[in-house]
Amino acid sequence: MLCGVGGGVALALGGDGTGRYRTATAETASVEQSVDAVGSVASATRRDASFSVAGTVATVDVAVGQQVTAGQTLATLDPAALQEAVDDAEAALADAQDQLDTDLASQTSSASTSTGSPSSTGSTSTGSTPPGGSTPSTGSTGSTGSTGDAGSTEPGTTGPGGGPDASDDAAVQAAVADVRKAQQDLLAQATAAHDALAGSSASVEASEAACTAFLDLVADDEPSPEPTDGDPASGVPSGTGGAASSTGDATGTGGDVTGTGATTDAADAADTDGPDETDGADGPDVDAALTDALAACRDAIGGTLDAQQATDAAQQALTALATTLDQAVVALQQAVAAARSSTDGTNTPGTGATGSGTTGADTSGSGSSSTTPSPTSSTTTAPSASSASSDRTSASDGSTGGAASAATILADQAAVAAAQAEVAIARAALPFGTLTSPIAGTVAGVALAPGDAVGASSTTAVVTVLGGDGHTATTTVGLSDIDLVAVGQAATVTTPSTQAALTGTVSSVGVLDVSSTSEPSYTVEIALDATQERLFDGASAQVVVQVAGVDDVLTVPTSAVRTADGATTVQVLDGDTPSTVEVEVGAVGAERTEIVSGLSAGDEVVLADLDQPVEGSSGSTSTGLSGLGDDQRGPVVLQGGPPAGFQGGPPQTRTGG
Repeated sequence: MLCGVGGGVALALGGDGTGRYRTATAETASVEQSVDAVGSVASATRRDASFSVAGTVATVDVAVGQQVTAGQTLATLDPAALQEAVDDAEAALADAQDQLDTDLASQTSSASTSTGSPSSTGSTSTGSTPPGGSTPSTGSTGSTGSTGDAGSTEPGTTGPGGGPDASDDAAVQAAVADVRKAQQDLLAQATAAHDALAGSSASVEASEAACTAFLDLVADDEPSPEPTDGDPASGVPSGTGGAASSTGDATGTGGDVTGTGATTDAADAADTDGPDETDGADGPDVDAALTDALAACRDAIGGTLDAQQATDAAQQALTALATTLDQAVVALQQAVAAARSSTDGTNTPGTGATGSGTTGADTSGSGSSSTTPSPTSSTTTAPSASSASSDRTSASDGSTGGAASAATILADQAAVAAAQAEVAIARAALPFGTLTSPIAGTVAGVALAPGDAVGASSTTAVVTVLGGDGHTATTTVGLSDIDLVAVGQAATVTTPSTQAALTGTVSSVGVLDVSSTSEPSYTVEIALDATQERLFDGASAQVVVQVAGVDDVLTVPTSAVRTADGATTVQVLDGDTPSTVEVEVGAVGAERTEIVSGLSAGDEVVLADLDQPVEGSSGSTSTGLSGLGDDQRGPVVLQGGPPAGFQGGPPQTRTGG
């Protein structure tokens, strides 16, 4: 009897369907939506201080855990090594300047060379030619011989034994002045050419930046459609392609689009007729940003061309001045040779000093006199211009004679400039031998020791200082959640070093994919509120970001909401028959979802159809009501609820926060 009664009741219930559905009531409640993630804790301010110059560490003045102030000395380099570098650089500069001075002096040194033969002794003869007298004797003077009556002393005649300096000649002096002026002009132009080259390099960099920006915009623009007909030989399409005329060029003389299509192509980019030119008879204006970028690129290229022309002109002027200097040196040597030729004596005794002979009677004495000129009065002929030219041609450096060439002078000047730069660098390094703390805080690491050789701006030989202005938690959020996270949202962080829950605020949201897998993720930083808890840099952290929260709003269990084909719906039970109703949702929490429109308070929504098994995320099946409290939590549906076709409760594991 009991079995019969029970079977009848079960049949009756199954027949009318009242026990088939699990339902819940739409009611007012609070909703909190969050995103969970895993990250790490770090100091908000961290500085890895390193020496700006290379050297040897002399002292390390701090230790790990020590409190430091901004500007406090952390370590020092050996000052002797830095000063030695300055001394070496200054010595090299002095050598370079001496070499330049020596080579400049070599170009005018021939003007001060004596016209006499270097081998002549220029000894004074014992007699002089009397007026209308005979050739004086150059032999030895008799031991007892007496001279004639005393006469007036006459100056000796310039002879080959020694003569006046060639620089006394007016032509030589003028030639020396020309050489020195040519030297000054050459050195000044060398500086101007260097400056022009530097300006040209800067202009090239500017044009690269400007034109890269233009090309980026062109790459982002949609490609122009190809012409469908027309004469390819003429380059002017007759169809709707809107391609550029083949006569267009970079000067703006062509490039007009003759088709009826509205496309922006290379001819438009090269045309300089103006930013308002249109593509075809009824096409739109060229995009304003593209036009501005093109104009900036053109201006930059124009500036580069001007700078290159200025550099070429400076180099040509430098070459011309180098030739002028070499010619001036040749002219000086020719003037010196001419001056020597005009002052040569022929069989004329004397040393260039006042003769010691006296006028009067012929000398007498026991010594014999010779009528043969002495070796000291032999004639010396100055080298000819042709022989000097031969000597110049054979010079090892290709210069004129023994003088340095203009090319050598330019090389010397370049060496001086390089040495000056080295001195400036060495002197500038002296104050950087002391490493100071860039911020106030706590020393967290010391990666150098006395005696260590460190490089400039090392990334390993550093002293790490952590600031005292709090900590941050850094995490990554996936593509499906990142659009929910915004700066200013509240967050809760837990870390193993403390049992306390740390509070904070989202301070930045990244826009670049930092994932190493196929699933994109983006960096999110949370600024933690001030705390006395002990935190460690690099410690792991569990992060919960409250992305939405509302109070006293109409809600339904999250498991009742379904999303398919862009529409969000719930099933409302009207009597024994469920009907699908489209709704607009707001905040989506782990347990309840805000209903903005589509339902009214008291509506019965279907949670599960007990006749149909529901497959969970792990592949298992479940039935019944879930997501209404106790120990079960439904999934966070970030965009309008469960996937299409979802029937019943959520998976048994929480996903997505």
